[in-house]
Amino acid sequence: MWNPLSKLTLKDHGRIARQTHERWLAKALRSGKPSTRIPTRETRLGGFDHLMRTPGGRMWADKWWSDTFNSPESD
Repeated sequence: MWNPLSKLTLKDHGRIARQTHERWLAKALRSGKPSTRIPTRETRLGGFDHLMRTPGGRMWADKWWSDTFNSPESD
């Protein structure tokens, strides 16, 4: 997480973010589970419309993001 009092530089934070994403993506690809489609449009411009129109779609998306950011792999 970003901490303005940290002695790490912006470059260090970028490196850590890339490493975290690389580990998460590698694990996701190895799992063999179907992956979530990444929309080509922002949500506010209609991305994820198909999901958000379903009952529970917003709740599913909120839970997915919460689980992802609260996962030990995201540290």
